[in-house]
Amino acid sequence: MASDNVIVKSYDSATGEVSLDAKHTLNFYHWGAQKSPGDKYSGVDMRGEVIFLSRNIKIVGEDVDSWGGHIITADTAEINGDGSIKERVGHTYMQWVEMHNLSQIDSDRAALRFENAAMGHSRVANCSIHNGYGWGVNIKNSNNIRLLDSRIYNFRPIGVVLSEVKNVTVDRNVIAHIALRTTLENDKADPDEECGLCTCTYTNTGSEKCVDTMVTNNIVAGAHWVGMTLQGFKCDKPELSSHFGNVVHSVAKSHGGYGAVIHPDYGDPE
Repeated sequence: MASDNVIVKSYDSATGEVSLDAKHTLNFYHWGAQKSPGDKYSGVDMRGEVIFLSRNIKIVGEDVDSWGGHIITADTAEINGDGSIKERVGHTYMQWVEMHNLSQIDSDRAALRFENAAMGHSRVANCSIHNGYGWGVNIKNSNNIRLLDSRIYNFRPIGVVLSEVKNVTVDRNVIAHIALRTTLENDKADPDEECGLCTCTYTNTGSEKCVDTMVTNNIVAGAHWVGMTLQGFKCDKPELSSHFGNVVHSVAKSHGGYGAVIHPDYGDPE
């Protein structure tokens, strides 16, 4: 969990030197190099990661009782005066947007939330979602969503959750510094809820069926119980796996300290 959240004052592209704002200092040591030292460490890249959180378009929550607001996409139905029903289909298209201080503490009302958004299509790309008191992204009972090339940083105790989804792709994202909750007493907190990227396994009831869901090429850095939970694939048929290219590292050991926990594919009884 040795991450630093700082403001960059200037950057020299020729030397790689970064100057920080006077009010921000590094609390931890971070090592870097031009090339990966993986050939010396059995393929493990020991370099630190830098993620850029600032965007020109900002959605900033007001901190009132740790409830900063959230962005929700859903399908709804409204009844007109003549008794007819009008269906409303939710879509969200965002690119290069910064979402800061969103989510609600001690709830599943994430900074970015899709719930019962089954009839439309949504795409969130190159966005920055950071520094909230609750979950980062919650995609529940929803279809046709792309979460791409985005940065989810400093949420608790969940980074990204997928539950009962269809045709959802989570690709090339960085999910980092998913912290412990500090608001519940130790005997009331569920250690198994702490997760960086939970894919169709969060409730662990054996019913979270996910169809046509791709979780690929993501980095999860800094979590407590587990970096990722994911569903397995049919034995001897790795080509059926929809989870590949992901990297998990720097998982603490408050309760588990696991890189990944693999569950059965609840959508396939075999």
